[in-house]
Amino acid sequence: TSALLERTESFGAPELRAQLAHARAQLYIGEKEDEFYPGIGFEVPSELPRAVPGDANFPVIGRYRPIEGRTFDVRLYVQEGKLGTLDIQTGADWSEDENNAWYDADRSTQEITRWPRPDELEFLIETPAGLLPA
Repeated sequence: TSALLERTESFGAPELRAQLAHARAQLYIGEKEDEFYPGIGFEVPSELPRAVPGDANFPVIGRYRPIEGRTFDVRLYVQEGKLGTLDIQTGADWSEDENNAWYDADRSTQEITRWPRPDELEFLIETPAGLLPA
């Protein structure tokens, strides 16, 4: 999470970094309780400053290739100005056909076995021209 937030001073990043220092992470549990699940929720003390925009996808993502050379994106969501969730999704660069084929084959991000290390991520930021290196 901190690796994403360190890539910009915009989009409420300073407030979100301050929240992260005091947040409590809640690991999500998938179908099998003892296996990795690619999602985390955050509990943030209410007295901390909120980020603006209050409800948004944080525009910096971390992209990596944990399965068969396919891209997956680590994304952070802001809810009511607070750290909301961090999760791993299929890459935003997948075509609609690639996404459909993946899910039609009964595949999911739950095949990923761990969170990536920051040095495994390519950091990208959303811009009017699309995702560009952060």
